[in-house]
Amino acid sequence: MKGVATSFVSHTKETAAKVASETVDKTNVLTGKKVEELVKEYSELYTAVLLGLHKDLLAQKARTEESARNSVQIQQQNELRIARLEKLATSKPMQNYLAMAALAVAVAALGVAVWAAM
Repeated sequence: MKGVATSFVSHTKETAAKVASETVDKTNVLTGKKVEELVKEYSELYTAVLLGLHKDLLAQKARTEESARNSVQIQQQNELRIARLEKLATSKPMQNYLAMAALAVAVAALGVAVWAAM
């Protein structure tokens, strides 16, 4: 009989604990506490996600602006090089050097033609 009483008390305690747990769960649902906890949890999670996305976008913006600045600098350097080459190619001494080189190539070609004809 003592074993039955102990079993009954044990079963009653387990049942009471289940009822208490379910009562707390149902009370939380009815009062909105469960919803409040879920909203708080999701708000924290999505806030962290959005802050991370914002940080990534700022980093991407910085890289894009740096790339644009580098592109402008490279373009300006190329324009300066082209201007220098144009100036060099149209200068009188360069024209003289090119004319002399063309004359030397023509003389060499004539020499090869004469030699081949012999």
